Amino acid sequence: MSLPTVLVLGGTGPAGICLLRELLHRKHKVVAYARTPSKVPEDLAADPLLEIVKGELSNNQALATAVAKCGVVVSLLGPQLSDKSTDPSVLPRFYKSSLFPAMRQHGVKRVFAMGTLSIVSPEDSWSILLPAMVMFVRLLSSGTYRTIIGIGETFENEAKDLDWTIFHIAGIPGESDNESWARDREDGKTFVGWIGEKGHTYSQKRAALSRWLVNAVEGGLQDWVRKMPAVSKLSVSRPHKIIPPNTGIAIGTMSSNNNKTIKVRQRRAHTRSRMGCIECKARRVKCDENRPICQNCIKINKVCKYPPVQVPLRERRALERAGAAQPWEHAPWDASTSSKQLEVPNTQSLTHQLIVAGSKKNLDCLAINMPLKSHELFHYFYQPGGSASALSSDRHQRRMAHIISDPHALRSAVLIAATHFGFNFGNIKSFEQTFYFHTLETVRLVKEWFAKGDYTLCAPITKQMALLAYTEACRGDHQMAEKHLNAIYALSRYRGGHKATGGTILDQKLSDRYFLITSTFMHGATTALEFLRRPIGFTGTTTSSASLTGTPSISSWHIADDRGQYFHSVTLNAIREFPVTFNYSGDIFQDISVARVLPGLRVLTRNFYDGYSKTLPRSAYQIQHDFWQSEASAMLYEGFIEAHKSSVPKGNKTPANNIDEDKQKTSWVGLSIATELYLEQIVVLWRPFTRDNYLHTMRILQRDLSYALQKPNAPQLADLLFWESFIAVISLQVHKMQGDLAHDRGIKLYFEEFAREQSRVLGLKTWKDVKAALLRVVWPCDFTDDDYVKGIWEAVVEYEAV
Repeated sequence: MSLPTVLVLGGTGPAGICLLRELLHRKHKVVAYARTPSKVPEDLAADPLLEIVKGELSNNQALATAVAKCGVVVSLLGPQLSDKSTDPSVLPRFYKSSLFPAMRQHGVKRVFAMGTLSIVSPEDSWSILLPAMVMFVRLLSSGTYRTIIGIGETFENEAKDLDWTIFHIAGIPGESDNESWARDREDGKTFVGWIGEKGHTYSQKRAALSRWLVNAVEGGLQDWVRKMPAVSKLSVSRPHKIIPPNTGIAIGTMSSNNNKTIKVRQRRAHTRSRMGCIECKARRVKCDENRPICQNCIKINKVCKYPPVQVPLRERRALERAGAAQPWEHAPWDASTSSKQLEVPNTQSLTHQLIVAGSKKNLDCLAINMPLKSHELFHYFYQPGGSASALSSDRHQRRMAHIISDPHALRSAVLIAATHFGFNFGNIKSFEQTFYFHTLETVRLVKEWFAKGDYTLCAPITKQMALLAYTEACRGDHQMAEKHLNAIYALSRYRGGHKATGGTILDQKLSDRYFLITSTFMHGATTALEFLRRPIGFTGTTTSSASLTGTPSISSWHIADDRGQYFHSVTLNAIREFPVTFNYSGDIFQDISVARVLPGLRVLTRNFYDGYSKTLPRSAYQIQHDFWQSEASAMLYEGFIEAHKSSVPKGNKTPANNIDEDKQKTSWVGLSIATELYLEQIVVLWRPFTRDNYLHTMRILQRDLSYALQKPNAPQLADLLFWESFIAVISLQVHKMQGDLAHDRGIKLYFEEFAREQSRVLGLKTWKDVKAALLRVVWPCDFTDDDYVKGIWEAVVEYEAV
């Protein structure tokens, strides 16, 4: 069999030279397209099988000459972390405007291109190291990150007629000289698959990568055409190294004549921890300050409690002196004539002054030591009259007391502050490094929690990952946000496989709320981006992500359009409330009034469903256009947030004249999910769910409906419970046909049984009865798919008869 001629792009770098050595070693004819041919080693340049074509990336004629001589293209082109001056669009533009046209012109179909872990594939599994590595690249060189993302999008969108494969790599150590290449090419087996799968690692020698590439060229690698597999060294299982616990006894290997092991006692050395828990202080041991439970208390099975944060004595005295003597005010010579009394600041004012002062000596009053840029962000968000001060003074003080005393709440507040700043001013360039610093610290914290294997930490883990996803979505990076949500899906699957989780109902409800608030915002924002990016309306795909290129259009819409400005103000208000939402600690959530949500849904149905209020029918595109260009979408999101706020227990009692006192009340979680399903399946204003998002959301709805049946007011909510369950059945039928229920078939049976039971409770015998029950909640009066949903209900009822 004749070997194909291979065109190598990027053949003058270390990895490219290793690839040239491997190709020539296997007797391939090679064409190397190089800007500087002198970088090719002399022993390779002298090989008759190698032809070097000199040319720049912008020289289309020279590139076409090189492409005409080959049958396969292998590109190792990529950005350098140290190069911060190159335009991030250079390489994506080269592929789109130069290489792809040349390949089409000369009939070359196969191309292998290098990528990194920054490019997301839907099949990739979440790994705790992955977000940290990607965030490190973004922090060190944002241009490099944008280049890699652009390469991935270019291949997906512009090379649909070519047989391409982008191979993900991470670290590729090794030298390119002949001796190192010969040694490293035998460095273990190669893993080819999705990121996070068993066997995947984050490193491979350059020579071993080159050997795999040539194997792929010769074999075609047809299973990975138009896909983006990860390529690394295959991990090898090794026996665990047993490390003795930290008992203060060093186990040595000192030998005597009788070959006995001698235990040498060493004194434990540690420093005191001023911010440690009460138990560790009483035992006089070093506390790791890991809230809510430190490792020491976990080991000895003790209750871990932290003392309240107190203003240091030195700071109290300094501020008291400052309050007593105010040099900026003129003091009269005759003190007896002055009626002004000296005031000593109280503890709350002292705390506030310490927070806003921002001086280094006052850092101890906060739960974590933060750089001054973080203090500046915190001051921006919580200064009097600022973004987060539109609250009652008592509530503001309670919020501040909680945030400054809890390290996780404080870090979350700084991340939200950066998000608010970026959304308000267009970017976070002034605080970009601060944002990445706290993001990496949050990822590190989640990694530590995962390593503990403590199921009581599921709610805190979900909170942190949902927060990271929300901040990335607000910044326009939906791919990174989806990576964070993948961690929540993985945690849910892992927790579901263990019966005894040790968590509480409140933990589960907190986890559900953290996820829903974030995923709903992402779902709506992605829908808006998808609509603005595609003038033909929504597409049927459920795996694509909103591109980063859609963000500027949203920003300009916020500035130039009155409706966009309204949505902008609504979103800022929602972001302002997130520190309370994400740092909630209190009683169980209250139900919300149905009257807060259903009237708005009825108006939405009347105005944006074809055939009811318009004399001339509108196309689906026109309906979607009217909805997303009106204030209705922003009002829907505002109602979603306001309903959540109304379900959070307040510190004071509810007034007797509350307008919701005599209204029907239901769970915010169930009503919110049912509303999303209604928008997706009935009025079709919502982008289709992704598979993992959909399954996780439906499991939450399943739990919520189970809770609802146990409440005393369940009989009064029979119409609403039937509406929620029947919409879920309709949605499940659609997603079943799409293959989304292949791994969870039991969930459809649960909702069908629930809808069947509620039909029995309501006495629904005919479709006319069912439609009347649906209209009592919210339903189109002129539903075009009436026969279809009628068939679904009849199938559910007939199943019982059988």
